Amino acid sequence: MFAKYPEKGKVKSRLCQQWDESLVVLLYRLFIEDLLDRLSGGDYQFRITYHPVEKRTSFIEQFGDGFSYMPQIGEDLGERMKNTFIRCFSEGFQSVVIIGSDSPDLPRRIIGEAFQALERHGAVIGPSFDGGYYLIGFSNKSFSSGAFDGMKWGTDTVFKKTMQHLQEAGIPVHVLPPWRDIDRPEDIAALIKDNEKTDFPGSKTMTWLLMRPRFSIIVPVLNEESAINPAIEHIGSLQGESESAEIIVVDGDPEGKTIGAIRDTNVITAIGKKGRGNQMNRGAALAKGDILVFLHADTRLPLNALTLIDSAFSDPAFVAGAFDLAIASGRPVFRLIEKTASFRSRLTRIPYGDQALFFRRDSFNAIGGFADISIMEDVEIMRRIKKRGDRIVFIDQPVTTSARRWETEGVMYCTLRNWLLISLYLSGVSPERLARWYRLII
Repeated sequence: MFAKYPEKGKVKSRLCQQWDESLVVLLYRLFIEDLLDRLSGGDYQFRITYHPVEKRTSFIEQFGDGFSYMPQIGEDLGERMKNTFIRCFSEGFQSVVIIGSDSPDLPRRIIGEAFQALERHGAVIGPSFDGGYYLIGFSNKSFSSGAFDGMKWGTDTVFKKTMQHLQEAGIPVHVLPPWRDIDRPEDIAALIKDNEKTDFPGSKTMTWLLMRPRFSIIVPVLNEESAINPAIEHIGSLQGESESAEIIVVDGDPEGKTIGAIRDTNVITAIGKKGRGNQMNRGAALAKGDILVFLHADTRLPLNALTLIDSAFSDPAFVAGAFDLAIASGRPVFRLIEKTASFRSRLTRIPYGDQALFFRRDSFNAIGGFADISIMEDVEIMRRIKKRGDRIVFIDQPVTTSARRWETEGVMYCTLRNWLLISLYLSGVSPERLARWYRLII
């Protein structure tokens, strides 16, 4: 199996025209996992032929050390396939079949048919619907390296020109049933339709494609390399429907330092324009969930948070909500801050972002998401909801946020500054002006 390392910008570029790169990378990884599950247990030696050559360790980390790995050697796809056949035949194999990693639903019977065909034919080929091929194989006596020369890979003439070469070389060829390569967004819809009555709906690929999680938990981050993995582990420990909750982390750093530190490969990651509101909108655009939960990396939800949100939204009148606030410190002064914050938010019906804001997805989209402002995006969206006459629900079990801001800047200073900022904003001072002032005083 020819496979590229699942990496942003390196796989499925045509899918990236419509889907976010992080989702495409995740999907391609599932393609590989499904093919390993379906094809690696046959009565033949199975190898993962990987590219680029320096990614061997990364491949083993992703897919395990229970497979035989072999690097792809060569400048282009044709040269790499040619060299793979040459190496395998030099090791004494009589028949060799190469498949791509773009057809996750390829059944093992196709591989069986290919090897049976090579007992009577010199070559076997499986055409794909886009004009290429998903499989090619040769017997050691009939291998023709010219089948890969001068080919314009990725075009709709690859199968036709390969067949022409084999015929001109006098090599008997068996043509397998057509199969679908998954390269474009429309191929995804076709994959789902093709497999409505097969065993493939139970695969990792189809499970993910058909998954409609109840919750999307969106975490905007900037310079949170040390905090992000504990935050993700905490989300995974939530009770209730956490198994159907997706986690989306959006980094405001163009270099993606925080998302680069994430260990959980199931987390959806993206880089967004710096600014918490922009990052949260980016995450919402990637989300599949019916309920969007926006969570700071240093805030911990109560373990039954998802059940509590579900219960709160059992009343269709509520479109958004938040939790009461607790601060992770034993100092008595924080008990006063907690009570003041919870009383203020309930009185004004305007919770802050560190209270883990949550929204019905349809309502969030209807109001246009967070405003493109540099500060006070949480207050602005809640004021907008109130102005529309929509209702906000509060959950009395608190989220617990880190005390690091208060402890670093000083409890009184941090509290008074926050009160001043919100007062100035509510008095009409622009977020841009507040942001400039905020940067000067922190």
